[in-house]
Amino acid sequence: MTYPNAQDLGEVAQRVPLEALVVETDSPYGAPQSRRAQRNEPAFVVEAVAKIAELRREPIERIGESTTENALRLFGLSAVAAAAAGAPGRRGASEP
Repeated sequence: MTYPNAQDLGEVAQRVPLEALVVETDSPYGAPQSRRAQRNEPAFVVEAVAKIAELRREPIERIGESTTENALRLFGLSAVAAAAAGAPGRRGASEP
């Protein structure tokens, strides 16, 4: 998503309705462009969210909250359990 040659992914991210969009990382491989040649980790997913927000011209908070809700719904997780686990984008989530 963050690499210049990922134009097709960028177009998809712009066209998919926000309520159907989920973001993931390619951990431990495929680190974002800014961390190229480093070991990828789930915390870097925020860089993909930031790129999607930029492409969609929407606030990063909106993309983060919506994609978190979508993932919770997709995987059948409760918001309370996600907040207790510190899921990013959740109100009341603990800070690392």
